[in-house]
This record gives sequence, structure tokens and C-alpha cells, in this order.
Amino acid sequence: MTAWVSAVTFGVLGYALGVRVWDFGVAMSLLSGLALMGVAGVVLTRVFCNAVREIETGDVARAQPTAQVTDIQVETAPAQPMDSGHDRPAEFIATPDPEPATGPKKPPGLAAPDTGGADDLKRISGVGPALEKRLNELGIYHFHQIGAWKPRHVTWVNENVPSVNGRASRDKWKKQANDLCG
Repeated sequence: MTAWVSAVTFGVLGYALGVRVWDFGVAMSLLSGLALMGVAGVVLTRVFCNAVREIETGDVARAQPTAQVTDIQVETAPAQPMDSGHDRPAEFIATPDPEPATGPKKPPGLAAPDTGGADDLKRISGVGPALEKRLNELGIYHFHQIGAWKPRHVTWVNENVPSVNGRASRDKWKKQANDLCG
């Protein structure tokens, strides 16, 4: 949603530049503004959704905290040996999820929707107004959140959210959400 708000801003800016600066005329400026909005919307949606998806699924190598703070004393974890094929020290290489990947787990939620507002989750086949409300109560407001679910999150939703009854797997909500996201 935020990507398209930004894209509209680019489109309006393109229209204004076309009329005021480049003397395109109203019709040509409108077309160039719409074209700029469409291109910006697609590009920004892909960039925002992919970045969020990579962060939520752990596909991005990022620094992990290596120190523990206890009562004002700081103890640094011992350095790990270099992992072959990486130019970075081991403490800067992404580590696998420490919790077991087996068994259902509640998907991570947000306290509130992003600044652009919640996505219309009813666009996912199998999600109606009642299920959208239940998902929102769990902190699920956006397609990118559902797109980042792991199999254990889908299983948890199937088993613990009333009225889902396996629809999250059967209707492939994760795939639909990724398609809607970008």
C-alpha cells in the first residue's frame, strides 16, 4: 500500500513537471504522469515486498547480537571461526533459526497496520470479512506478512483460527499473498 501511495506522488510530480517545466500540454502530461505512476508502483511494490519478505524469512545476512548484558556487566561471546566462502567474521553471518522448525507456531503479528493502512485480506481466496477480522486480531494486516509464513505458521493458522479448517493450505494463502504483494 505504501508503495502505491509513493507511486501516485511520482505520477503527480510527473504531471506537474510535464505541464510546468517541459510544456507537454495537459493530455501528454497526464499520460506521462500515469506512466510514471505505473512504473514507480510496480518497482516500489517489488522492492518493498521483497525486502520485507527477505527480512522476515531470514534470507538476508545481518548482524546478530553477540553480547549479553547482565546487571551492567557486558560479556562478549567468543569469536566463531570463519565460515568458508564468506569474507565476513562469523558473528556477522546470519545464523539459522535457533528454535526447531517442527511443529505449528503462531505467525508473527504487528501491533497495528503499517502507516498506509491494512491490506484488503479478503482479496485472498478463502478469506471473508470474518476471517479477515480474526487475522487482524492476530496482528496480520498485510499480504507480505502472510507471504513470509513458514509451513509451521500455516499449520498453526489451520489448527487454531476458527473457521479456517485447512483453507490456508488448501487455498495456498501464502502463494496468493506473495502474488498480491508484487
